[in-house]
Parts: sequence; structure tokens; C-alpha cells
Amino acid sequence: MGQKSLLQVNGSECFLQIECVSSDSFHQCFCMNLHFTV
Repeated sequence: MGQKSLLQVNGSECFLQIECVSSDSFHQCFCMNLHFTV
């Protein structure tokens, strides 16, 4: 039902819930729910 897509953000793996902000030619993505894996 819920697929876990691991995305590497700042060297850390994040579970979905990511927020991407694009400003001009600057693109940055970071974890929003702070749900990291160990």
C-alpha cells in the first residue's frame, strides 16, 4: 500500500515526505518529516 522510496538528502536517507524548493537556477531538496533510517 505504501511504497518506501529512499532518497539521499545531505548524505542522509529520507523516507518520502520531501520538500523541494526551486529558486531561479537553485534546486534544493530536504527532509520534511525528519524520518531518517539507520
